[in-house]
Amino acid sequence: MVYPQAADKGLTFTVPPVDLSDTVLTGDELRLNQILINLLSNAVKFTPEGGTIRLEIRQLWRRPGRVRLRFTVSDTGVGMSEAFLGHIFDPFEQEDGRRAGGGTGLGMPITRNLVTLMGGTISVKSRPDQGSTFTVELDFDLPDRGNAAPEQKLHAIQSLKVLVADDDRDSCIHASLLLQNLGIDSDWVQTGRECVEKVRAAHRSGTDYDVCLVDWRMPDMDGIEATRRMREAVGPDTLIIIITAYDWGAIEQSARAAGANAFLSKPIFASTLYNALLAVTGIEKAVLCPNPGGSLRRPQLAGRHVLLVEDNEINREIAMELLKMVEITVDYAGDGQEAVDKFLAFGDNYDLILMDVQMPVMDGYRATQAIRRSGHPRAGSIPIIAMTADAFHEDVVRATEAGMDGHLAKPIDPERLYQTLAERFAEDK
Repeated sequence: MVYPQAADKGLTFTVPPVDLSDTVLTGDELRLNQILINLLSNAVKFTPEGGTIRLEIRQLWRRPGRVRLRFTVSDTGVGMSEAFLGHIFDPFEQEDGRRAGGGTGLGMPITRNLVTLMGGTISVKSRPDQGSTFTVELDFDLPDRGNAAPEQKLHAIQSLKVLVADDDRDSCIHASLLLQNLGIDSDWVQTGRECVEKVRAAHRSGTDYDVCLVDWRMPDMDGIEATRRMREAVGPDTLIIIITAYDWGAIEQSARAAGANAFLSKPIFASTLYNALLAVTGIEKAVLCPNPGGSLRRPQLAGRHVLLVEDNEINREIAMELLKMVEITVDYAGDGQEAVDKFLAFGDNYDLILMDVQMPVMDGYRATQAIRRSGHPRAGSIPIIAMTADAFHEDVVRATEAGMDGHLAKPIDPERLYQTLAERFAEDK
């Protein structure tokens, strides 16, 4: 969700995992996403072009059945004064001038409350013009090993010789650790040129690499060019997987033309790496992660027309992309008053309204009431679904009292979104 926003703004965004011995954890996925999206959205918003954003995920300790992780979101943005830091978790606080430009000021208090409810801690360090660093520590349960990979498959891939190429040292170490946990010895390099030379040298000595994991974006030579040069040197013998944090849809054609066999999303997790190795080596016919840029097969949603009401630009673009992925046509409004005006003008075209709650000019509750009380023929029948970071019982009740038909917690969980829309459209038949 964050990578495209950072790229469009000219920011460098990295997500290095550090010292992670386990990547399959049991916890509140939705709330963790909400915490991280809130922090990262602010980092994108307040970091000027050419800046850097980093989400480091570090394992602090591991005990039987339990692990603690530290999530550190740092940026090179405008920063905050020491005086303001004392009030950053107070509702509706926003530093004058320096951090102007959007939001209700509720993001940080909600984030702190979620961290506290999950039994964790959150802290912040910042200086004007020197960026900000938010640190969140949370505990997670470790699932049992009952769904571990079958032994025969592990034995088959343990004979592989793998090379990792990534300019980020932590990413190289993390990938090597995951491979080691699968029983695979690996080498790693930090430039495209080193990668090509190492593959060439192994080929000359008759000790070819079976698989090469190549980062798409490296400063000296990108992954596509490295792939092309490796293919020229060794032919089809070494299998090449392009690893990228971005949507690989834009590069898939050129990467495959250069000789890439598959793609893998960053950050890399044990399950996705395992499946990728099975797939490219033919050890077992496995399904790779769906292409983030691809269209999901949900025929019951295709062709529908939704009005999305959201004042936050990043949240709006994420939601629009999720809707377009299932072939839903999207119109949008930036506040409640604009939503009312669009409904009165084009209400017959919309099948459903997704309504943010906290917005300037007119909030989602008032906008819903205005729509329901309007004289439009569909005023009482068009489904209106609330979208809000406030997911407590009283918020759901308030949404219902305002005339809304459902409630989605933010950040939006794609499966929950699609399921909610499918159920609502089915009721309208």
